[in-house]
Amino acid sequence: MRNKKTIVILTDNSSRNTSAAIKERFRGQKDTLVIIIAESELDSYLKNIAINYFFKEETKLRNLYDKYTELMQERKMDKLVPQKVSYNRKSPVHRRVHNVFLRYSPDIVIAMTPKMLTASLAVKEKLRSKAKVIVVLDEFCLNKQLVNKNTDYYFVDNHDIKEELLSLSIDEDKIMVSNIPVKKAFSKSLSREEALKVFDFEDRPTVMLVASQYGDEKFKKLINALAHAKLDINVLVACGYSRRLLAYVREKTDFLGLNEGIDMNAGYCCSDIVIARPTATVLAEALYKKKLIFSIYPSGEMERRTHDYLGLDLIAKMDNENMVIDKIKEYLENKDNFEAMRRLIDNAVEGEPAQKIASKLYEMMT
Repeated sequence: MRNKKTIVILTDNSSRNTSAAIKERFRGQKDTLVIIIAESELDSYLKNIAINYFFKEETKLRNLYDKYTELMQERKMDKLVPQKVSYNRKSPVHRRVHNVFLRYSPDIVIAMTPKMLTASLAVKEKLRSKAKVIVVLDEFCLNKQLVNKNTDYYFVDNHDIKEELLSLSIDEDKIMVSNIPVKKAFSKSLSREEALKVFDFEDRPTVMLVASQYGDEKFKKLINALAHAKLDINVLVACGYSRRLLAYVREKTDFLGLNEGIDMNAGYCCSDIVIARPTATVLAEALYKKKLIFSIYPSGEMERRTHDYLGLDLIAKMDNENMVIDKIKEYLENKDNFEAMRRLIDNAVEGEPAQKIASKLYEMMT
């Protein structure tokens, strides 16, 4: 855009928090414009119309479609894409990304998905653009579909991913270990007492269940097990967008259930234990807040890999609801049993990941 440095982030729904975390770090900088564009907006109109017509949101059919799509993507995770890309004028995605380049004249394009990376590299070559195409990997394990030697820069969470990229011929000076960025709201520090008051909780051990963005129904089993265990704890349930899960919490238990309006920063600040699926963005938030994490119900191959990878030292892997209850009881009886894990958690995230990324992006543009 005229007289402004421009960053375009091409993302999907799973990475929208990461994209927003990067964008907000440029808020107030008048010489920089950050634009987030959803991958679905760049897909074929006919495809989007067909999906929305035949697979309506929050239906069983849509859930099956999403799981099928996820499965197809997971099967490719260990396969490298062709390193030479070329523009395909028949592809709606390529044409629309081409329009994005022409309209915004970006200095940087951040591709959050394999589809967006391939299209961005192809358009960059076609236009002989000077824009830098960058990947921010917001997972704890590598998806090889995002590996391409023509990518200008990688931001990754950990040194193991960096080593994998090096083994795949990505230059070391094109990789920064930055940790997964989290939103600025989580930088706000609240004392435990202040955070407990946000939810009107008594001063006693507190457990927060994060039931994923759309409120994973499997958490009903855990909620039921916790209710029957009758532990002397506060229980906060982040139900995501699920009204059904929220209704279940409120009708079946005396726990506090909240939907998308929940103050997640206060939730982390008052919690002694966070129980969640091994979804990267949730774990990144909990690790940033230096919280003890119990991981359960991994969904999909990437979550299973994260469950196993972080389960070696940074999170406690839970196999079932009974194991969760036993571990909470162990924590209540003797917190020192978790001291070794807590020391590792305290050093898991260095500084402000989103600010590190934003500073490097700004440096690249100037």
